[in-house]
Amino acid sequence: MADDVKPPGILQVRIVWAALLGSQALYLYLLVSGVFETPPEPPAPIMLTVVSAVAMVNGMASIFLPRFLLGQALGRMSEHDRALVQQGRDAILRRAFTMGFPAYIIGIALAEAVAIFGLVLGVMGFTLMTVLPFFAAGAVLTLTKFPTEGRFLAPLEEALSRRS
Repeated sequence: MADDVKPPGILQVRIVWAALLGSQALYLYLLVSGVFETPPEPPAPIMLTVVSAVAMVNGMASIFLPRFLLGQALGRMSEHDRALVQQGRDAILRRAFTMGFPAYIIGIALAEAVAIFGLVLGVMGFTLMTVLPFFAAGAVLTLTKFPTEGRFLAPLEEALSRRS
């Protein structure tokens, strides 16, 4: 990362989180508002099965892939990273956001994708009752990822304590 570019802080991460959660509400609003024309033919039932399976994979990936990616980043820590303990909490927090933000974004983007699949199915002509679980799952996955300093700090602090 360039010296003049600061890693995201908790406020910026919360803004991104809120924007992605708000997008899901917007998708649902668009679907129920009647802005989309109902297709003349009912959608092929196989689409619900296939899109549901992909949404489930995305939902699970939103939980497990960030952990894997963060573990990879923590595994690549340098001696400079290990010296963060002497530099204080602010240095550790900056590094935690730098290391954790990419994995975090992947996680909430995959969570939002579950709701997007609900939107897609709704636009295809599936009923609101059929697609609401996609929106609910996307929202729950996103809500469980509310960003806190602890969410970013804990993995790095644990890795630093293991290597000290």
